[in-house]
Amino acid sequence: MTDHTLRILTRDEVKKRKPPSYLISRIIPEGGFVSLVAQPSNKKTFVALNMACCVSSGIPFHGKPVRQGNVVYIMAEGQSGIEKRLCAWESHNSVEIDPSTFGFILEPLHINQTDAVERLVTALDEYAARVGQVDFIVVDTLNRSLDGDENAARDMSDFVKGITAIIARFNAAVLVLHHPAKTGTGGARGHSSLNGAVDLGLEIKNGQNMKFKLHCDAKPPKDDEPAQPIALEAVVIDLSDTMGFDDEGQPITSLALELVDGGLLEFAETAPVLTMRQQLEETLPDIINGSVMGTSEIVEQVLDVGIKVSPKTVNRCLSNLVNQGVLIRPEKGKYQCVEPKIDFEQEE
Repeated sequence: MTDHTLRILTRDEVKKRKPPSYLISRIIPEGGFVSLVAQPSNKKTFVALNMACCVSSGIPFHGKPVRQGNVVYIMAEGQSGIEKRLCAWESHNSVEIDPSTFGFILEPLHINQTDAVERLVTALDEYAARVGQVDFIVVDTLNRSLDGDENAARDMSDFVKGITAIIARFNAAVLVLHHPAKTGTGGARGHSSLNGAVDLGLEIKNGQNMKFKLHCDAKPPKDDEPAQPIALEAVVIDLSDTMGFDDEGQPITSLALELVDGGLLEFAETAPVLTMRQQLEETLPDIINGSVMGTSEIVEQVLDVGIKVSPKTVNRCLSNLVNQGVLIRPEKGKYQCVEPKIDFEQEE
């Protein structure tokens, strides 16, 4: 039996509850679970750091009102470039980040594992005791913060439970950076439990260009209209005054983001439309990865990621990948990758 007493609220008590509020207007809800998806090297770390800097400093995020709060950024990869990016943001915005409002964890944590969540809670408790509270946590990226298979229901559900426990404990908004679904149908890659759990979904399109859009309707907020897409431009910032010059005598630089003049940016559709076979050939190695899997389990995982095909089509594609040397058959009816795929994202 639980010792938690279930309390039923009256209509008058419900009226007194505050309506949903935001750290960044209609983009990051207070105490919300938000995903930001983009292809590798599509500037999602720049966008997330920009959000975090704005929250920690209390300045608008490209015209969007911001409530100032304390930030913890979990940078599980690309740690070496973080100082350049922070310096570029400060230089471009003429704002110096208050060190007491912005904390960093520069190592991966497997948030789908109970012991890792407990370590994170302990660290956040200690940090909150020093600075007052934690309002915004960024997990960069999901790929490096999950030990297991992002397509597996149990692994992704455990990750979601870990994030949910952190939100419940600190009433902090959590932003998780991830890759988009390979089907091109929108949403985050991997098991559907992630898309089902987030309160709001963000997506970057055409982020390999210097000008790109942050879309705020990959999963709209439940009680508000989604924010309009934000057209951003990456500009080069010369950091030679503070960071000097590189080995070739060139100024050390990084990028900062600013609104595109006029706020309008239109793109032709540049992403190729993949055939069903191409989708399968890209997706199957990700599904199997380091495992040895049977055909029926593979078919089930293919359907879970949103590719609607027959078992016969999956079998034919598996045979093609074996012929291409991508997969092997360690035993009858079983498949394994020749080399497990390791996806270390390199942000630009």
